[in-house]
Amino acid sequence: MSQIDARSAATADNGAAGSVRNKGDARQMAPMQEVAARLERVLRAEGVPVDDARITAAHMVEGTARGYVYHGVERIFQLLDGFDHGTQRPAAPRRTVKDGPGFAVLECEGGLGPPTAEAAMEIAIGKADDVGIATVGVLNAGHLGILAPWAEMAARAGKLGVALTASEPGVVVPGGRTAILGTNPIAYSFPVDGVVLSADFSTAATTRSVLLDHRDRGEPLPPGVAVDEEGKPTQDPEAALRGGLLPLGYGLKAAFFSVLISVIAGPLVGGVANHHVTGTRWMTSPPRKADTFIAIDIAQLTDVATFTDEVRGLLERIQDDVPGFYVPGTGAQRRRERAEREGIPVSARLADLLGLNRSDR
Repeated sequence: MSQIDARSAATADNGAAGSVRNKGDARQMAPMQEVAARLERVLRAEGVPVDDARITAAHMVEGTARGYVYHGVERIFQLLDGFDHGTQRPAAPRRTVKDGPGFAVLECEGGLGPPTAEAAMEIAIGKADDVGIATVGVLNAGHLGILAPWAEMAARAGKLGVALTASEPGVVVPGGRTAILGTNPIAYSFPVDGVVLSADFSTAATTRSVLLDHRDRGEPLPPGVAVDEEGKPTQDPEAALRGGLLPLGYGLKAAFFSVLISVIAGPLVGGVANHHVTGTRWMTSPPRKADTFIAIDIAQLTDVATFTDEVRGLLERIQDDVPGFYVPGTGAQRRRERAEREGIPVSARLADLLGLNRSDR
């Protein structure tokens, strides 16, 4: 099969690395395994259970390794801020509040996102084995990090996996002046010819982290991604923070897509509507939102060989027509392979937290 990524070469991964580098922030490269082990120790010191610390640290490293520098290891500071505020709980219990043959809902009470996401998708996969299609909702867990690994869990089990989450308001519906929607990312994954393909992207024109990075560096935003508090286009990050980002594609259809995600990862599973979501970026409030994980057993719906042939043909046809178009997830995988060889970028602040500069390493 031709090698394709989730987007054409003309469009960078939404929120993925390469898009923005913090020029004023000296970064050093560190081995993935060492960063994961040191992050795990930091989390354990905060009272995070052993397995949850391991899953969370590994997932943060995975985000950075795949190139999502704003949704990876640097998010440890958001977690620590939440612990300090008491809005993120290091050892919150997870309990099942709804359960059925093809669905479940978990209440997390401010617990960590990554271990909850892993548990939720495991449940969805198991239920899909039994009934073909399963949905698991998660209530009030912390930030999930990148979504693709959770969808890929389903793909590795022969399923089509989908992961969706709603984030606190930061996106203005075109024509409006108030941030009502979140950046509301979605990831999907499925297997083709033994290869797990996946895409992971925000439904906003850019991510909130990119916006904050531009503000911190004093650099203008790209044109067409944000509006000010009057609903007028702006490249000023401060004005964009008072107004909001625009949806992916900048039009109402993109806003409708974001609304759909916010409903599926929200009221559909018992969560709050998007304008009430808190705690996904600013930790002065506890996580109040929903996430949804879906697993669809391909073999129970169709012949797997037919599915594979049709999807392969579609992707190859797209590549023939669009030079530079890549199989979903290939770009992230290449970045990860490079990170395994060269390490991942770590800010000076994080290096200090992890003790990476000490002589006793």
